[in-house]
Amino acid sequence: MKIFLSLLICLSLSSCDKASDFMYNNFSLQKNIDMAEENHRKNIEGDFKIDGYSYTFPSLVDSFAQNGFTYKIKKEGQDFTDDIQNLDVGEVCDIYFSKDQASFFGQVTNNTGANSDIGELSLSYIKLTKDGLGSMDFSLDDIKMADNISQIKEKLADKEIIYLNHDQYYMYLNGQYVVIFTMKDDKLIQIEIIPNERLADYEKN
Repeated sequence: MKIFLSLLICLSLSSCDKASDFMYNNFSLQKNIDMAEENHRKNIEGDFKIDGYSYTFPSLVDSFAQNGFTYKIKKEGQDFTDDIQNLDVGEVCDIYFSKDQASFFGQVTNNTGANSDIGELSLSYIKLTKDGLGSMDFSLDDIKMADNISQIKEKLADKEIIYLNHDQYYMYLNGQYVVIFTMKDDKLIQIEIIPNERLADYEKN
């Protein structure tokens, strides 16, 4: 009898889940709201796009999570983990984002003056590589991985592309950040966005 009741309960729960999914997919106002929000995130103006979604730098950690990326955190002297949720005042952490087969790195600094949830903080640094992104769509002002320097300069005709060293160029993104282009065999393989004050470190190398 108990087995029979258990089966009935399981079937009932399964039916409820299916009914709920059916209602969401076919008659739900919430689905329409979710779709509208997703379309907005894809169509807003931004500094770069990953997997069809636009981002303005510095980008909130949560903005990537909303678009399907998961992340792990690494504090100094520790390994990457998904257990860390908060940063103390002035604390810095590395962050590893992944989605499907794609991944990229960033850094977060808590300059808010209070203990803060990591998702509510903005990246202060991001590094995207051709190998890390794989086949995932990416662009920055129409620039794509594997573009050569001539294509980059042509696509960014209204901006100054400045030679940095034998395989790197840079441009100012806005008043606070710089984009570093790293080339290999005259093909773009890496993009970094860094604070202006860190540019001097790159110029030394």
